[in-house]
Amino acid sequence: MYDFDRVITDCRVIDLDHPDATVPNDDAIFGKACDIAQLRHNQAQNSAVAWSIQSFDLKTAPGKVEYPITAGEAFGKPVRIHTVDPSDRFHCTQKIPIVEVQEIDEYYRGPAQSRVGGANRHSAVAFQLYWKFGQPFLRPEPIPNDTSTYRVWYETGEIPEPALASNLPAPGAFHRYLRISTSVAIISQCYWTRLLGDDPTKIEPERAIRIMRDQRRDLLDGLLKQEIEFARQYEDWIATSHQSGTGEGNPYGGWSEDW
Repeated sequence: MYDFDRVITDCRVIDLDHPDATVPNDDAIFGKACDIAQLRHNQAQNSAVAWSIQSFDLKTAPGKVEYPITAGEAFGKPVRIHTVDPSDRFHCTQKIPIVEVQEIDEYYRGPAQSRVGGANRHSAVAFQLYWKFGQPFLRPEPIPNDTSTYRVWYETGEIPEPALASNLPAPGAFHRYLRISTSVAIISQCYWTRLLGDDPTKIEPERAIRIMRDQRRDLLDGLLKQEIEFARQYEDWIATSHQSGTGEGNPYGGWSEDW
């Protein structure tokens, strides 16, 4: 299993040709790896597939207009809202559309407040999502006159605070992609004193800079080619919304024509 600790080791050994232990230090590589992990997580969340989702139950109250989402930094954006009634085993789940504030008139033109009241009436025709000073809110339309329960499914936003032994928040097939991207991001900070000979103090500064620049260029050339190939495949992977056997797959090289 890949974790952040292994990313640091593999960056040094596999990608960066054993740079000096302190240039960069492990904390610098770890910081870059955390940044790249968040980026890859965000890219996956913007695809059509729900790669990392959670849910909470929202309970409406009569006359209450808006409801803060208390999921904290874990909340990214909602993907589905539907009705829930634990007291009724014959309840048929109904999906409630999530509508942008500027488009609510296209979904609801009735009275501002629901005519019905009581428990588990599910009067919401749509939910609006908006943010106030970094805090997300949901607003049901019309304003409820009932106490109903809705289940809100959402994509996770910020990844949990990374630790060295924690798993990478990316599909396992692309852990190496994260590592390569980390190496590309950190290589400008790398230094290889061993390339300067037995007595580095005797090397002219201009020559030392040139040696380091050439080393970075040679390593970066191969890393960028790998990153481009992984990026192309990663975008296809996270956008795939079916599993093998449920649809026709795209075989490798299927884009080529028969000649």
